[in-house]
Amino acid sequence: MSGGDALLQHCRVCGTALYPRREICSHCLSGDLADVDVAGAPATMIALTTLHITHEPPLRPLLPLRIGTVVLEEGPKLIVYAAPAVATGDAVVLSVVADPDGVPVMVAAGKAIAASKLADALNEGEEG
Repeated sequence: MSGGDALLQHCRVCGTALYPRREICSHCLSGDLADVDVAGAPATMIALTTLHITHEPPLRPLLPLRIGTVVLEEGPKLIVYAAPAVATGDAVVLSVVADPDGVPVMVAAGKAIAASKLADALNEGEEG
């Protein structure tokens, strides 16, 4: 799992950060877009919730599972998994790990996560 799995588009003309992905810039309509890796990027946790039920069998062993919304310094907001020690308003760092199906997902924690799997990342993020 690499940081390259956490790509965000930036317009090369006006510098706008784009999320979700687009074919043209929503600000200046340029098609000159570049991918920028946001793994390790600083962000702020603006909302949190805890899931107690899931219809996804691979996620059931991870319940209760915290999900949050972060706002990147560049402006876009992302939905991410949240480490247990994270609270609303906290400065967080985004890390890319594999969910139980091997799909790259982002985890927000107080520090970069070294783990490569979601369950390990959430345990590692407990320390804050």
